[in-house]
Amino acid sequence: MIKEPAYNQNWFIQKSTHYVFHFLFSSIVEKEIKNIIKEQEKWYSLITKKLKIKNSRKINYYLYPSRALKEKLTGNSGNAHTNWDDFSVHAIYSKNLKVIGPHEDTHLLTLKWGISIGFLREGLAEYLHSDWHGKSHNYWAQKYKKENKFEFEKLFDNDYFYSLNPNISYPLAGSFVKYLINKFGLEKFKKIYGFLSADKKNDENLRLFERNYNLSLITIKEERYKKINK
Repeated sequence: MIKEPAYNQNWFIQKSTHYVFHFLFSSIVEKEIKNIIKEQEKWYSLITKKLKIKNSRKINYYLYPSRALKEKLTGNSGNAHTNWDDFSVHAIYSKNLKVIGPHEDTHLLTLKWGISIGFLREGLAEYLHSDWHGKSHNYWAQKYKKENKFEFEKLFDNDYFYSLNPNISYPLAGSFVKYLINKFGLEKFKKIYGFLSADKKNDENLRLFERNYNLSLITIKEERYKKINK
C-alpha cells in the first residue's frame, strides 16, 4: 500500500481520456507528458480490446524522477508497482529509465478477474509485450530451459516463482500465457485465472489447471516447446 506522503507532494496533474497523470515540476515528464499520454492511451485501447475489458475508472499514474524518491514516498523500490486501493500505477520515469507501457495497467484492469498466482498474473501482464529486452519471450523460455534455470512444475507455486530472477520468471510467464491464450482461447484462461491462488499449494493449483484444460501439464509443456522449436 502506498504511504501517505506521496499524496502531499506538489504534483502537477494532467488528465487524459483514461488517466490522471501526476508528476513533479521540472522533471523530464513535464517535457514529455504529451508523448506519454499518447503512448499509454494506445496501450489502454489495446489492453481493453484484446482482453475484452470494460472499465469506467481512470487510472492514477504517478511518475517519479528517481528510484530513491519512489522508494521514499511509497516504500517500494521496484521499477513500477500498482496500488489496487486507489487504482494507481507508480513508476520511475527518468532520462535513463522510462517505465511505461501495458504491464502495470494490465494488472489493474484485470483485477476484476481475481488475484491469480504470480506465474499467470505476471504472464498476463507480459502478454501484450512483443519481447523482453529485445528478444521474444519464447527465445528466453527456450534458452532457460536448455540451461536448466527453472523447474517448470514448480512455477505454479508463488514462493518459487518469485524466488527466481525476474529476467527468468517474467519472460517464461509471458511465453506460457501467450501460448495458453492463443491455443485455447481467452475465456478458458479467464476461468482458470481466478481459480488459481497464492493461498493454494502448488499441487492443488496444478490439479485445477489440468482440470480446466483437460490436459496434463506435461502434455501442454511438451506441445508448447515443440511449437517454440519449430
